[in-house]
Amino acid sequence: TSLTMTVHDSADQVDAALKLYNEIAQADPKDARIPLQLSRIYRQKRELAKAREAHDKARSLEPESIEIRYNEVNLLEAEGKTAEAIARLKEILDSTAKKTYTPGEQSNRAILLERLGLLYRSAEQYPQAVETFQKIAQLDPNAGARAAAQIVDTWRQAKEFAKAEQEGEAALKKYPD
Repeated sequence: TSLTMTVHDSADQVDAALKLYNEIAQADPKDARIPLQLSRIYRQKRELAKAREAHDKARSLEPESIEIRYNEVNLLEAEGKTAEAIARLKEILDSTAKKTYTPGEQSNRAILLERLGLLYRSAEQYPQAVETFQKIAQLDPNAGARAAAQIVDTWRQAKEFAKAEQEGEAALKKYPD
């Protein structure tokens, strides 16, 4: 009963947030953050047409915003359009690539690369997933162990067990802790 109440309370909170954001959107129609948040809420509720509409409004207000562009990646995935989600995320990564990154940029880029690797893996594009996870370790050596674990998981999901074992053994030698 308490789980049912928690789920119900959570749904009520989401509906209350939705109502509030819609009111704010009417009061300040030029603030792209509001339709962006509405898009996220609608996506969470699986109301994808409304999520797309709110996203399009946000994008029309701030077409270059990485946060809004990344929201589209999540929306495309929710719509079952994984290939398009991959293409959009690659566009974000390509448009933000540079020779050196601040620690914050490096961290954000590693997150985006990991997300791209996971999208590739979910689309069963295993070699592309592995290549993307390898880029994480090149970008941030401190994330190497995590990237290696993703590579092992990718080869395991691909049922390439010899490659998974080989990568696992190499990772154990490189990252003994």
